[in-house]
Amino acid sequence: YVRASKGPQFEVSHPYFLNDQTEDILDILFIPGGIGTIREVNNEKLLKWVKIAAEKATLVFTVCSGSAILAKAGSLDGKQATTNKLMFHEMTRYGPHVDWQQNARFVIDGKFHTSSGVAAGTDLALEIIARRVSQNFADVVARRAEFVRIKAPENDPFAADVPPKTFFRRAVVAISGVATDAIFNVGFKLGFRMKTSHFLKNII
Repeated sequence: YVRASKGPQFEVSHPYFLNDQTEDILDILFIPGGIGTIREVNNEKLLKWVKIAAEKATLVFTVCSGSAILAKAGSLDGKQATTNKLMFHEMTRYGPHVDWQQNARFVIDGKFHTSSGVAAGTDLALEIIARRVSQNFADVVARRAEFVRIKAPENDPFAADVPPKTFFRRAVVAISGVATDAIFNVGFKLGFRMKTSHFLKNII
């Protein structure tokens, strides 16, 4: 069972194990974002699995800060990608070799599909449907969901929310990032999985 942060449990009907010797190919690897990214981006076991899964997947799809996990695993090196705009600098530091696109609602680089915030993830999902099925079918899905779709990836009205990268901002991101990573790294090594929300409440 997988328990969500708010309580509900989900039963895994088909556990899937991957390693370097596994020959199976994944259709889609989907990596969501959220506050848990701050913790899981330091989970070496997860990062190793993501690296292998991304190599074996025909399509890789991330939403919000999920791209930080993919970047930390090294799967986005040399690729264009985007991530959550309010936490843009905090997330992009995990991928120094990634060509991060600040003014992009979503980015498609080969099989790697990354999106900004949650709604942008819906735009990217509809773009994938348009490319894999048809544009007309994607429009039908959007209408049925009563979703106003933004089709142009460069049309990101929230790019302006990215804080200016001033010297002070860089210093804060660096110091807070090192401290946060150190705490969670120690936690993983000791086998202690602190809830990210509880940790942030204690330091903010």
